[in-house]
Amino acid sequence: MDEIKRILILTADAGFGHRSAANAIAAAFEEKYSGRCVIQIANPLDDKRVPPFVRDAQSDYDKIVRQMPDFWKLNYQISDATVPVAVIERALIVLLIGVMHTLIREFKPDVILTTYMLYMAPLDAYITLRKLPIPIITVVTDMTNVHRLWFYQGVDLCLVPTEKPATRGFPAGLPPMPSS
Repeated sequence: MDEIKRILILTADAGFGHRSAANAIAAAFEEKYSGRCVIQIANPLDDKRVPPFVRDAQSDYDKIVRQMPDFWKLNYQISDATVPVAVIERALIVLLIGVMHTLIREFKPDVILTTYMLYMAPLDAYITLRKLPIPIITVVTDMTNVHRLWFYQGVDLCLVPTEKPATRGFPAGLPPMPSS
């Protein structure tokens, strides 16, 4: 009998797409591999150790986009460059590595899949420090305009929904999938 695989899906509640993607992926795994996998969906930003300014950003997302679109656009443009992304990733490691430790220790996943762009750097840092053999898979939920944070080089696989994010990921250092 095959060993039951443990799949941890990390998501967030900023907008509706990240959680919807996580739920759809979990449902697909359940349908295709029922009884051969255990799936847990978690939102690391719900952890009380995450500073409120980070935790609350997910609930403020829709309001800011609707009420202050120019501010959101400026913030997006400024943060979507190599140096700001490197700073943001280092900050996320510091802010979220404890939460990642807890999630991994408690669930003991065989693979981690994320549908939110802020988790790859802290996951990779924790897994690398602990020398854990846990692959990280990113599922990009944005269809066209894709922030550089989605394309973290420490992941094992990055799945994109359309050609436009794929072409953005290649210059960020992610290799294209081999042709079948």
